[in-house]
Amino acid sequence: MNIALINKKTNICENIAIFESLDIAGDMFSNIYFVVETTDGFGINDSYVDGIWIKATPPDPENKPTIEEMAKTIVSMQEALNFLILDSITA
Repeated sequence: MNIALINKKTNICENIAIFESLDIAGDMFSNIYFVVETTDGFGINDSYVDGIWIKATPPDPENKPTIEEMAKTIVSMQEALNFLILDSITA
């Protein structure tokens, strides 16, 4: 099943992953993300608030992300990976 990983601070879907069950995904990611099943037509960059998906505004091609925004995204991804590595070592 396709599982959406929703950032707990921003309520934005940051990734979609395939898991055998919602429970397995929750065990791995629930302390970092809200873990929910995807809904057709919604995905990465869309918001999920109180059980309701909200479509993201299409990006303006003239409005490229700044270096600072890209750096924040990289740091967020790195923190998630560090957690997974640490969790697998201590398990």
